[in-house]
Amino acid sequence: MKMCMVSGICIACAASQNLSYQRSEYRRSAGAVAGIKLVGLSYDVHDPGNYLTDLFKNSFLLPYPTRGWSELREGLDRVRSKTGMNVLIPCLDVELPLLIRHQADLAKAGIRTLLPTEEQFEQRSKDRLAGLAKKIGCRYPRTIVVHGIDELLGRLRTDMP
Repeated sequence: MKMCMVSGICIACAASQNLSYQRSEYRRSAGAVAGIKLVGLSYDVHDPGNYLTDLFKNSFLLPYPTRGWSELREGLDRVRSKTGMNVLIPCLDVELPLLIRHQADLAKAGIRTLLPTEEQFEQRSKDRLAGLAKKIGCRYPRTIVVHGIDELLGRLRTDMP
């Protein structure tokens, strides 16, 4: 049986589309037919995805990625030893920088994944979207970056028609 880890199983957070992604991709793919089992990865015991037994064979709590690579790697190794999982599908932006930097470690551990390069990851950053849109000839609305309520109120007074 093939095992695949999927992160981002929280439907209450800003990345709420993740469970929909996992549910649709699993059902749309040959996963259910080919005997692929999904293992959910969560960063909080209260994430509703932990309790979706119709979608995930198991779910496991991991240390927050902000704790660093060694703790995240230990968590992934623990999940791998218990499930035999060999594929990781990360769905949260907060995980990606660590996973991108440590792709070789994942591969050595027998965990396959498909990740962007660091450059590709940075290109999709919201603060770079206007430049990317211009580069590829795509329309993009004017965007103003603000870093606090006072700056926002000031920009609203001066930049809005």
